[in-house]
Amino acid sequence: MDNFVDLDRQFIRLSDYPDSDDDSILAQFDYGRLSWSALLQRPRVVLLAGARAGKSSELSQATARLRGELCKFYAEKMKQDFGFDYHMLDFREATGFESVFKDVRTLLDKHRKALFGD
Repeated sequence: MDNFVDLDRQFIRLSDYPDSDDDSILAQFDYGRLSWSALLQRPRVVLLAGARAGKSSELSQATARLRGELCKFYAEKMKQDFGFDYHMLDFREATGFESVFKDVRTLLDKHRKALFGD
């Protein structure tokens, strides 16, 4: 995922072009495009593209963005409700206990310095 490039892809509804072939759809592509945020408002979405077009990478990145937004929301909600900072750490890509410990220690050191100075 480190090599992902956000192309700000745009999407269309194929139902708007029931009798069109791929070339004629592409020629009209400037009309009726949908962004990721527009797609996420819909209850169901089907993404069609050829092999290795980036569907899985695109969905993984969209999921990561949404997960990040959700974590920020809950961290802020916990801060409001309980009056203390709450941090969400994501360790799904951790390479081992040492990397997790390093991330937690870095966060704690940051707060210690903020509270008590160096």
